[in-house]
Amino acid sequence: MKKTVLAIASLLLTSVAAQAQWVQQPFTFANNYLSAYYLDAVDANVVWTAGFDVVDEEGGKQVAFTTNGGTSWTVSTISNLAAAEEITGIAGISATTALVCTTNGAGGRILKTVDGGLTWTAQTVAGQFTSADSFPNYIAFFNATEGICAGDPVPATGRFEVYRTTDAGATWTAVPAASLPAATTGEYSVVNHFATVGNGFWFSTTEGRVFGTVDKGVTWTVGNTGLGATTPWVSFRDASNGLALTLAGTLARTTNGGATWQSVAPTGTLHAAGIDNVPGTNQYVTVGYGSDAGSSYSRDNGATWVSIEATRNHASLDFISPTVGWSSALNATDGSGIGAYKLSTSVLGTTQNVALQQGLSVYPNPSADGQFTVAMAQGRPAETQVTVFDALGRNVYARTVQTATAPSFTLDLSRQALGIYTLQLRTEGGVAQQKLVIK
Repeated sequence: MKKTVLAIASLLLTSVAAQAQWVQQPFTFANNYLSAYYLDAVDANVVWTAGFDVVDEEGGKQVAFTTNGGTSWTVSTISNLAAAEEITGIAGISATTALVCTTNGAGGRILKTVDGGLTWTAQTVAGQFTSADSFPNYIAFFNATEGICAGDPVPATGRFEVYRTTDAGATWTAVPAASLPAATTGEYSVVNHFATVGNGFWFSTTEGRVFGTVDKGVTWTVGNTGLGATTPWVSFRDASNGLALTLAGTLARTTNGGATWQSVAPTGTLHAAGIDNVPGTNQYVTVGYGSDAGSSYSRDNGATWVSIEATRNHASLDFISPTVGWSSALNATDGSGIGAYKLSTSVLGTTQNVALQQGLSVYPNPSADGQFTVAMAQGRPAETQVTVFDALGRNVYARTVQTATAPSFTLDLSRQALGIYTLQLRTEGGVAQQKLVIK
């Protein structure tokens, strides 16, 4: 079974000090080593999740869901799974309806509930996920009736095994092999490393490639991220713009739907255990755990990352708006699941001040002595909150500037070490950012 590999040893050294930015919503599966790794938030109230052990890389037979925004969670067992069968993905549709995909080590199935997890009915069609080592890695729905389920390459065709449904999972139609780019020798996909937005669906492979569709699985393209033989997380904010992030923290960007990718050299705190776009914005959020604990966001297509907090232990996440999102919560001592974290900060709700960003200039930059002049040609508010973050996302400078009559002001970072910093200007109309260099 091809699963994601997450280094867990450093969890033993990390604190789980509370952070106001994320509120823990505790619940546990029967096997408490399973965390809420497979997450699908339907809306602000309904979230479905299934468990996965990030230490031993094993799935389970239980799901959990909430219908009140996480105030309470219901955990239930899919009783008609075989002894060796485990969940590999989940797609929530409503407060009562969800689908899961599974594997038994030599094949896989799709099952559906319409009664809040009390009973599950197999939806798999004949011949689906029955070839050697074949099982579904992902299941996702574009709306209540149209969905997609994808697995590894079929030896007979050399293409990934992909199915589409237009009737809420009652029937599934195989995507013709000719519609899919060929897989390379030994190329596989990995559970949970996929992205959806609008009519688009993308998944990454062990060769660092990303397969994608923007028409719900009818036509497909493939692009090489250039990140090497690794399976990156992928996230897209629209049909064109996306990021690919490896577990080692390397990053690539696409602006054409994944056809081509460019390497990104990010500054700030970029976490590597999960990435998601924030719907309705140009933002992405990453999370991590252990020595990589915390969460951060970017508003400039991954170039700059600003820390949200640095002590929560997360693995995977799902946002539905700038103020509503969940992540999988991990115990710092052993990597076991402790429920979910729910976002509780409005920092992502602050949009970019486009006029201020376009009119912002900083000079000299780079600076030899840490002295900068910040000029705002347009979009200048009466008052601006000025914050500077170092390359680790730590706040190293903060002040409020009365900018109504001051088109420019001096920024003194002479006490800071040589390196790269991020200037953030926060106003009532949004924020603007600029990379700073002291050398």
